[in-house]
Amino acid sequence: MMQLTPLLAAYGGMFGLCLIHAHCSLAEGEVMLADGHVSQPVKRSEISGPCYPDRWLPTGEPYEFTTRATTDPPIELMIAFARLTGAIGVLGLYYIAPDEPKPVLEWTEGRRNLTRPWRETDRSIPTTETAWNPTKDNPVTMTCVMFCDERLTRWSRYHKNTRSHRAEPDAVAA
Repeated sequence: MMQLTPLLAAYGGMFGLCLIHAHCSLAEGEVMLADGHVSQPVKRSEISGPCYPDRWLPTGEPYEFTTRATTDPPIELMIAFARLTGAIGVLGLYYIAPDEPKPVLEWTEGRRNLTRPWRETDRSIPTTETAWNPTKDNPVTMTCVMFCDERLTRWSRYHKNTRSHRAEPDAVAA
């Protein structure tokens, strides 16, 4: 993480580090699409508006999408990120939306993943840290900005790399 922090900070806080994990399995032709605070599987053929990559594997392959405009990580960032994390297999990049509250709590209801702003009372529940952002401090550090509620999440003990959030490479186009 020591080398990732300055790497991500160099891109102005636009990208953070995320734990690659799944909250549900995807059927053929589905992608995980976020709209506001709800992310759920949607058939690619049924998406009427634009969708944008929101999370990327170290290979640069997007695996979650959103209805809000995002920015793809520059190729230089993806190359450096892959060099530092590729062998680990559980870390990806995500786009940091400037208007999203931080930190947030995420949980699963059926095949939907939901988020809400973190509350002080959330400290008493079992969680897994799933996303980190570089701070603007000097020196730059990483701070956790997303916690997954283990009580309400499928296979919470298995927060690790899975194929269930990945789309086929040609399945999604902005």
